[in-house]
Amino acid sequence: MTVRIAPSRSSHLVRTIDDQAVCALLFDHGALNLEQIREHTGLSESAAAEVVRRLCEKGIARTTGRTDGTGRDTGADAFALEPGYARAAAVSVREPDLLTVSVVDLDGADHFIEELRVDFVAAPPEQIVTATVARTGLDRIGHVQLALPGAYDSEEDLVSHIDIPAFEGRGLAERLSERTGTGVAIENDVNLAATAEASAAGDGGGFALAWIGAEGIGLGIVVDRTILRGARGAAGEIGYAPVGMPGAKQGTLQEVVGGPTIRSLAAAHGIPTGNAARAVAAAVEEGKWAFLEALGERVAFALAIVVAVLDPARLVLGGEIPRCGSEVLRGFVEDALAGRGFACPVTLSAVSGDAVLAGARLQSLRAVRRRVLDSLAV
Repeated sequence: MTVRIAPSRSSHLVRTIDDQAVCALLFDHGALNLEQIREHTGLSESAAAEVVRRLCEKGIARTTGRTDGTGRDTGADAFALEPGYARAAAVSVREPDLLTVSVVDLDGADHFIEELRVDFVAAPPEQIVTATVARTGLDRIGHVQLALPGAYDSEEDLVSHIDIPAFEGRGLAERLSERTGTGVAIENDVNLAATAEASAAGDGGGFALAWIGAEGIGLGIVVDRTILRGARGAAGEIGYAPVGMPGAKQGTLQEVVGGPTIRSLAAAHGIPTGNAARAVAAAVEEGKWAFLEALGERVAFALAIVVAVLDPARLVLGGEIPRCGSEVLRGFVEDALAGRGFACPVTLSAVSGDAVLAGARLQSLRAVRRRVLDSLAV
């Protein structure tokens, strides 16, 4: 993207706009030389050099060598972000006792990642999360993004719909910010996975991410690259949706495709049932198509209401169960939806690895970069 800068150099405002524009270019493009900066901004050679000088003096940028940004030596100094100028932390909480922490540098490079088993009853959650971030031993952490398997109302600073009681209630973000001394944001884990999915797939048209893990099901909704959170942050908590007729015994969608149900279904098809995800993986490996078709029908039953209400451009299957079920399960789900009269393209997640943590890192890095840009206005 080309950003054209006003030619006047007389005001603090214009200097701020210039500095922010060049800094944003370095966020997007990595190393650039002065000629490339001029091409993107329209700044004169002397003005571009002055902006780079200010960014280097502040420690935000540095000289990286003589290159055109593609590795070819042109004899022109190139400039890039100073990775350690600011860092972003992401912390992902998973039921019942798993916590993962990751830190990325300002340039987006992974700097630290660790997975821990934690007793969430032994200490307040703010103490556990703060201690986990401190374990990284890194300074200049400008933002912490916390991913939770529950709903979060940012207006009320309220965590709800979560099966880890210690995290439920009000004031968690405020307490974490006080302890860490930095910005803190809390987000639903599936929403963060959807954020990573949108980035990986480059999908601006919107989709619904059905997250099916060994513990249950959740939904992330993306419309025009924006996460639909709802009035109280609880959009997508479909696992709690009741099923069954009034007056009759009712269950929830969690019971339709949750871990216990998958294990029972696997047992009925002669598949070892110690773990739901492993049972699905074993079914794919051993060609247990009847089990996978039955599971696909259950997933389609749970997602038919999503298609009926949202009419998404596509459904994305994410989480442990679809990852283990691979294309086989995906195909059965798509066929079962069509058979129910709710035809919709179904794809597997484009994110490799931990999508929740990837989304949390992405959000945290965006927040840190916004703070860096804002600091240039001071």
